[in-house]
Amino acid sequence: TPPYFHRWQEVKGLKYETRWLRVLGQGVQMASDEQTPLLTTVHVVPRQPRYRHSTLRRFCTIALSTTLVVVVVLFLIPINWLPHHTWDDGWDNNHSPLPLLWSTDYPHHSWPASQGLTYQELRDILLNTPSETKAKEWSQYYASGPHLAGKNLTQALWTRERWQQFGVPDSSIATYDVYLNYLVGRRLALLQQKNRTVEDDTTREGYRVQYECSLEEDVLKEDLTTGLDNRIPTFHAYSANGDITAQYVFVNFGTYWDYEDLLKANVSLEGKIAIAKYGRGFRGLKVKRAQQLGMAGVVIYSDPQTDGEMTEKNGYKPYPHGPARNPSSVQRGSVQFIDVAPGDPTTPGYPSKPGAPRQIPNDIVASIPSLPISYQDALPLLQSLNGYGPSASDFNKYWQDGGLDYHNVSYNIGPSPPSLKLHLVNEQEYVTTPLWNVIGIINGTLANEV
Repeated sequence: TPPYFHRWQEVKGLKYETRWLRVLGQGVQMASDEQTPLLTTVHVVPRQPRYRHSTLRRFCTIALSTTLVVVVVLFLIPINWLPHHTWDDGWDNNHSPLPLLWSTDYPHHSWPASQGLTYQELRDILLNTPSETKAKEWSQYYASGPHLAGKNLTQALWTRERWQQFGVPDSSIATYDVYLNYLVGRRLALLQQKNRTVEDDTTREGYRVQYECSLEEDVLKEDLTTGLDNRIPTFHAYSANGDITAQYVFVNFGTYWDYEDLLKANVSLEGKIAIAKYGRGFRGLKVKRAQQLGMAGVVIYSDPQTDGEMTEKNGYKPYPHGPARNPSSVQRGSVQFIDVAPGDPTTPGYPSKPGAPRQIPNDIVASIPSLPISYQDALPLLQSLNGYGPSASDFNKYWQDGGLDYHNVSYNIGPSPPSLKLHLVNEQEYVTTPLWNVIGIINGTLANEV
């Protein structure tokens, strides 16, 4: 029994094994009874290749991979890493014996039908062609007289003639009709209440002039342009007409956040005149925010704080004897709401050509008056605020470092007391007048290319 049992186990094992071979061998047939011979020849077919033409596929894979690597090396590596040359350079020990064709300098000698210039030749032309004498001469011509917009046709004609002489024959003057303003009159005075009753606070008759701002720049014998009879007065372009008398407030640089700081500090702004510094933002936006907050007018002055190291406080002499700002200097410019519609406010978004349709610029220009002044004129106004309201030192870092502290200015905010007011007058004439742009065209070597 034990041998038979072992034999039966062998038979069962062989039977199971041959069945397994029958499945894998595909074609080997085996009876399913116990009379099956114990030894049977089983033909096992060799494993077939997975793909036909495997050698060709392997070759193609290697070839394509190699091609991809070559493309990356030749076209994606920065061209500056490759050797540069021109065919006219010849070869020496510093050049590769087999330079790459696409590493040639561009444009090369045959484009556009010219040998071109070397770096040294171009450098020599740029450094030696401009004439210091001519630059001074032409600068003196432009700066020796007024050239207010709409009143300088002669300078436009002169410029076109010079360009044509320089070899720019396609030079022309384009005319535009632009809405502008010209100064008629202005005034800024610090008024002090007389010894009268409080009822007189609302009338200028109850006040005397404590300080009259000159609103002029000093005439300097060293600078003849400062004494011209037709010199441009100090005023703001696109400023509103107005005649107001009101208390005033120092608003730092008059930025949006400066006004926010004042509102948080419960400083009264409505109906007041703002005294602001130039800088940290366009002048028109200073006026715009003041107008939005219900203020009556704006006065902007140039504080030496924005002049860096070159100030009288640091020991430098003012112009014309040194690099520091002249105390009477005034920054002119536009107070248009440039964030809404820059350019001609009556033609927003399109050129002001003659005959162009016009819009009413109610929301693009200011409705409150403004004036630019020097820090020489600003000093009495700021000094008169000393002791009134919080000080700039009570605010954040953006209110610090005023440049007039050495002139006894404590940069108090105000507002000024009812007995101390500003009288601001601004009278402008608004007209639509021609302006002239000189345009010169230098043709390139490629047609239809800009």
